[in-house]
Amino acid sequence: MKIFYSVEDVSPGELLPIMESYFKTRQREYLFYESDSLEIIAQDAAEDYHHNHDGWEHSSWPIEIHLYDENEKILGKFSVDRDVEPVFSARKIK
Repeated sequence: MKIFYSVEDVSPGELLPIMESYFKTRQREYLFYESDSLEIIAQDAAEDYHHNHDGWEHSSWPIEIHLYDENEKILGKFSVDRDVEPVFSARKIK
């Protein structure tokens, strides 16, 4: 099973595949959480977008993600937000 997604805020209708290796490792989790599986897949799509498609440069989160099956049938529409992780740095003071 392949699942594709589009980031409607950036390129409406452009279908991107979720990295297959990542999807295969999570497939059991998707099935285990069947009722929430599309939400988990939408989160994974956002993570894929962030790491592999310059999503870290996209400054206006939340984004709208649409999920599609391999026949381009829409599975759902989701708003996905990104949490900010603070980065700390220290330097010794005199």
